[in-house]
Amino acid sequence: MKVLASDFDGTLFFKGQFKSDDLKQIRMFQKQGHLFGLCTGRPLSGVAAPIQGRLRCDFMILSSGALILDRAGRTLYKACIDRETAFRLSGSLDKEIDFYYQTSEGTFCQRQPDGQIPPSASILTAIPYRVFSRLDELTAEIFGLSLYAGTEDRARLEADRINRTFAELEAFQNEVWIDVARRGCSKGFGIEVLKRHLQLKTIAGIGDSYNDIPLLRSTAPSFTFHTSPASVRQEAQIVVSSLAEALERLMEE
Repeated sequence: MKVLASDFDGTLFFKGQFKSDDLKQIRMFQKQGHLFGLCTGRPLSGVAAPIQGRLRCDFMILSSGALILDRAGRTLYKACIDRETAFRLSGSLDKEIDFYYQTSEGTFCQRQPDGQIPPSASILTAIPYRVFSRLDELTAEIFGLSLYAGTEDRARLEADRINRTFAELEAFQNEVWIDVARRGCSKGFGIEVLKRHLQLKTIAGIGDSYNDIPLLRSTAPSFTFHTSPASVRQEAQIVVSSLAEALERLMEE
């Protein structure tokens, strides 16, 4: 049995769309008895609607490894961020950085003091979210935090600052976004948990961006795209043109 853990945005899901060849190859891969699942910084609410009726996942590593589910949706692992730590991070941010909470009850964004919803909310068309005004309204478990920095430079600098300043948190740059989980969590950590659960020595992985580097370092073979940043291509064992090509290579082994 072979297993492939795939990033979501920019690897499988492109501006709200799946590629038909990718979905066809995933179904063929699973039909042969192999396992396919997600390894993403998105929360469950961010993938549930897009994959419904299109894709069956044999596992899901969500919120950068802070929540791991099996095929039936049962929790294999979870690591929550302390509410006070999340609120402290929120208060430390530049006002130009938008902030979202990934929780057990969905994704939330906080209304700005002037009553406006953060401008980046319009980008989250594939992730249902709710708006709240006061911190005491947010009572659900927090698995992850999503920060919209607007530029790659600002995202890199802010992720570095969070990692230096907050011992309880782990921040990963994902282009202009930053994924934040509890310290110790990462996509690579999620792969290690999944290996133990499935009793496997190796799992294959594919990703396209900076936050996928822990995934690529923990998988074998590891795949990325010709269009991925140079630092990401350096971490992958095999460079391909598509997810479908990666699956074809796995099935040929």
